[in-house]
Amino acid sequence: PSGLPMQEQVSVPSGAASTITFSLAEVPSCADMQVAVQLARKEGSPLERRLFLSRVLPPPPVVKSFVQMDYSRKTLLVNGQPLLGTGYYDSQSIGPTNLSRLGDAGITWNMRYLTSNGDRFSDAYIQSYLDWSHAAGIYVMFDLHHEFQRLAK
Repeated sequence: PSGLPMQEQVSVPSGAASTITFSLAEVPSCADMQVAVQLARKEGSPLERRLFLSRVLPPPPVVKSFVQMDYSRKTLLVNGQPLLGTGYYDSQSIGPTNLSRLGDAGITWNMRYLTSNGDRFSDAYIQSYLDWSHAAGIYVMFDLHHEFQRLAK
């Protein structure tokens, strides 16, 4: 933080591929934080300098479910935690039973369209679907394209 080095120097053998690890624990959770890594020769002349890491803000405490994209780690964050989801496009679940079986099988998210054969599902059905998914421990993604078009009319 504040432009101070987190690690002064690490010697590596010349001509060999090397991996240097260092902790990012001191990097605060803030927007657009950049970390500079500079490789230098023993006498100090620079070989290469790279900037990386753009941390994201933690989820707001008043929000129960918060999704973000962490571009530095190329991962989806759900409530501040990385999620490697296992899921599918759902067009068949009409009640909680199927979603419970999917949750038990390790499915962590599903994608549901808000329409079926051109007709929009009722708000009551959509709320029930969200409730069934939540009870099964499954995150939901909705295709909102048609919903935004409907609202724009």
